[in-house]
Amino acid sequence: MAPFLTELVVADFAKQMQPKQILPVHNGYAKSFFLKQRYETYGLYFEKLRIQFHYLT
Repeated sequence: MAPFLTELVVADFAKQMQPKQILPVHNGYAKSFFLKQRYETYGLYFEKLRIQFHYLT
């Protein structure tokens, strides 16, 4: 996550790289309600690609 980063860019990057797992970092400045929504969106998307997304709390 970064001020200039979009969910579409992250999704495209991960799709190209095809990692087995994703661990989000640099999310410390974001509000918890925003992270919850974003993580849920990522989780569903990456699950379809068979990429494990780790939810941080």
